[in-house]
Amino acid sequence: MISIVELENLCNEIIDCPHSTPLWRDKGFFVVRNYNIKKGELDFSDASFVDEETYISRIKRGIPEEGDLVISREAPMGEVCIIPKNLKCCLGQRIVLLKVNRKICNPQFLVFAMLSDFVQKQISIVNKTGSIVSNLNISDLKKLLIPFLEKKKQDNIATVLSNISKKIKLNNQINSILERFAKSLYNYWFVQFDFPNARGKPYRASGGKMVYNDVLKREIPVGWEAKNLSDVIDCQTGVQPPKKEHISDYRKGYVRFIQNRDYDNQKKHLTFIPISTQNSICDRYDIMMDKYGDAGRIRYGISGAYNVALMKIIPKYEKMQEYLRNYFTSENIYNYLNGACKASTRASLNSTTFGSLKIVVPPNNLLKLFEKQAKIVLDNIIINREQNKQFTELRDFLLPLLMNGQVRVGGVHKEEYNEDC
Repeated sequence: MISIVELENLCNEIIDCPHSTPLWRDKGFFVVRNYNIKKGELDFSDASFVDEETYISRIKRGIPEEGDLVISREAPMGEVCIIPKNLKCCLGQRIVLLKVNRKICNPQFLVFAMLSDFVQKQISIVNKTGSIVSNLNISDLKKLLIPFLEKKKQDNIATVLSNISKKIKLNNQINSILERFAKSLYNYWFVQFDFPNARGKPYRASGGKMVYNDVLKREIPVGWEAKNLSDVIDCQTGVQPPKKEHISDYRKGYVRFIQNRDYDNQKKHLTFIPISTQNSICDRYDIMMDKYGDAGRIRYGISGAYNVALMKIIPKYEKMQEYLRNYFTSENIYNYLNGACKASTRASLNSTTFGSLKIVVPPNNLLKLFEKQAKIVLDNIIINREQNKQFTELRDFLLPLLMNGQVRVGGVHKEEYNEDC
């Protein structure tokens, strides 16, 4: 039988963070900050550290331990995750530590419960500070209403949803490896010029002949060309139909409308517009680029009509798409384009931005070989992304049904709670 309880009744302690900014170090003890908590996971790809003395000072109120929860109080508010095994860390500002009573509550179940719409809607309306930035204070946090079931049912729900989340995480890890592989292959062949020669040996390392190129101001392999980037690509800008034509559900005669944000969250902002000859269309393999915001960032993986904040990069040469995709994702080119946008009075990229860029053009046989290898990588990345989209939809679909008792692991359960309580 499902019931509703206040969060403080599921925790032995609810501990606020120290309200001070520590002296940051390049290494040392991890600090959990609000931006490290993403979609129910702890992400230290952008990590902050403190020294031992600061760490000891910041754990006086409570030590984060395996199975504890951390939740962000603001910017963003209500992001929650579990502390993993073997992590020695302390709290940054705007973070609260939840010491879960594990005799009555499964910590992973509580993470999913707090990510449910039922709890997130409560969090979203909390703003007692009167400031522009919403702040989840401790008293409101303690009184959050949580869907609650007997321990065995919690364990079953946590197992089902955790397995889905683990598969999503694994696919993301695989994609990161695949992306690094493609980038490494590009650098090895087209930056270091150690592509396979006629005998299958690294070209430059095996004594392959190099010649100085006046356009690029560096040596390149014999037989390669240097061109203006504008000579090898076309750019197609997007369209922006009026808001009144936007709908949130697919209908016949409509097409998916792609905005920059859709690449980060393909479900949340789903939009469709009428099919028109004025639409700019892309498929999931096309090279799409942000024109402003994170200008120069390369996107792919969605088919539809794209908006004015995006432009499509179209190769003029056959079998050059994957070479260009990796060219644009290289750090130097991205930094140049991003900086050029910020320096512009209109703060937007366009085809003229590429005017001063040069590109080395390898022979067709090498472009074809790289295209074949990189396309295999891209196919697998897109497949994994599509799987993750389906897994996320499944998890999001199951989450409220499991939490409100409409569905249980192993069968259908008709009991449900009143969301107005």
